[in-house]
Amino acid sequence: MNSKICRALLLVSIGCAKPEKSKIYVPIDQGEIVQISLDGLLELAEQNPDDEVAVQSCLYYCTLAEWPLSCQNLLEQQKNQKSLDQTLLLQFISFFNQHSRHSELVKMVNAQQERWVLPMKHRKMLILSLLALDSGSLARSELNLMLKEENSHENHEFAGLQFLKLGDSIRAIYHLNKTFKADPARGSMLMYGQLLLNLGYEERGVNVLESYFEAKNEEPQAQVNQLALKIGTIYEYYGMYGRAREKIAGSNQTEDRYKLAHLYYLDDLLDSALVSLNLVLEIDSGNFQAVSLKAKIFEDKGMLSSSLKWYQAALILDPSDSIIMTRVTDLRRKMAYLQRKKFEEQKTLLLQLESKKIENE
Repeated sequence: MNSKICRALLLVSIGCAKPEKSKIYVPIDQGEIVQISLDGLLELAEQNPDDEVAVQSCLYYCTLAEWPLSCQNLLEQQKNQKSLDQTLLLQFISFFNQHSRHSELVKMVNAQQERWVLPMKHRKMLILSLLALDSGSLARSELNLMLKEENSHENHEFAGLQFLKLGDSIRAIYHLNKTFKADPARGSMLMYGQLLLNLGYEERGVNVLESYFEAKNEEPQAQVNQLALKIGTIYEYYGMYGRAREKIAGSNQTEDRYKLAHLYYLDDLLDSALVSLNLVLEIDSGNFQAVSLKAKIFEDKGMLSSSLKWYQAALILDPSDSIIMTRVTDLRRKMAYLQRKKFEEQKTLLLQLESKKIENE
């Protein structure tokens, strides 16, 4: 195989560079590949509308390089010269879908759907276009037809996600639950678990998320760790701080240790939060978030001197932080007020003692 063929195959297979209109590569007989301009290829396809290699090469390059006008012109030319067959209809649908030409896609399908039944892939493209055009009732009808044609868990997953877009939580749960029972490792299960939690079905939501996590446990450890953090973030959002801590407790990353401390803080477990923060600061003494949270915890515990010390340390790390500046100013005022109050109380007590002493004499 010569170098020109190798280069052409490399460009096509891995997309290492976008093709230029003046220089693209097209296969011909006996596996040979020739260099040609897009205009030349379009002219070749126009002169030989039955030349599938020329037509498909044009469509491939027009799509790859995002030349939608050239692609549509070629499709229109094919339709005018050969009449619209099912293969060409599907090419039109794919083209309109790729370039978000939703109105044109729906119009063409409506004009031709009595002649041909759409393959599942293209029916889904039609449904997505109907949703983009806010044609909810038509989208529902197409979803129901899709499920009648093929009652697979992949289609239930697709239907559940589309019903969710339509705001129909009941139908979304129904279809996503069928997907969950068939394959709890489907990517949509993260969204399904969140949907259940959002609607108040805590036990079911946790079951879905934990089953999804368990199903993914055989993947590379780095991906499992990332998933654990993602699910932990979901639990945190819904106020399930204990479960969130369980998901990130095994991580040695500094940012995750800080997050663990913050989760302890949200649960009012201040001493545990301080332990986690100390671990963070042993590794990264200049961690602004850890220093700031430690200052806040000391403030909440009423340890104002320690709190002021850590707020001042945070201010050294970021002198422009207005919130920390305000806390330092407020703490100083509060500590001065408490000191004056204590002095006044001691002064009053001394005066009372002196008065009793005089009375006793």
